[in-house]
Amino acid sequence: MTRGEARQRGFALLVVLWTLALLALLGTHLVAAGRQDTQLARNLLEGEVLEAAANGAVQQTVFSVLDGYSRRGTPAYGVRTVRLGRAIVTVRLEDEAAKVNPNFASPKLLQSLLLLLLGQSRSAS
Repeated sequence: MTRGEARQRGFALLVVLWTLALLALLGTHLVAAGRQDTQLARNLLEGEVLEAAANGAVQQTVFSVLDGYSRRGTPAYGVRTVRLGRAIVTVRLEDEAAKVNPNFASPKLLQSLLLLLLGQSRSAS
């Protein structure tokens, strides 16, 4: 074997090794991108399942409150835990009737409320 043939074989070996390294790098990148996309899809699916469970829990709680209201005459307020599939959702019911609705409140009531709030904020300072 001549010296020129040995160099050509060495060069061919380097080309093959660099090609293999490049293919390995490309394969690693494809696997990492696939894992990332799979994780993203899993997160999106889990978010949608939880959103559907929350909506279902609210719907079930509203139905339960309306059903109890028609039977007893007063709704039961407080914290409820609803299990929908694998999701456990906690729903808190509060009575909003005692709160001031600014759309329907008289100007005198709103003025008194603002003065009360200003007095509390000054005493807290």
